[in-house]
Amino acid sequence: MAFIPLALAFVAASRHRGTKVLIEGCALQIAGLTELALSHLLSMRRRRSCPRSP
Repeated sequence: MAFIPLALAFVAASRHRGTKVLIEGCALQIAGLTELALSHLLSMRRRRSCPRSP
């Protein structure tokens, strides 16, 4: 649901500035999703390395 308003903003901006905005928007979304995936992987790694209390 959070991506729909962002996608609509890219479409609206592309009408004013062209397809360059769409390409920049896709790159921005890919970077954001990559950051989310990396932070998830790091949090999973931290959970595994922490000793469990009895």
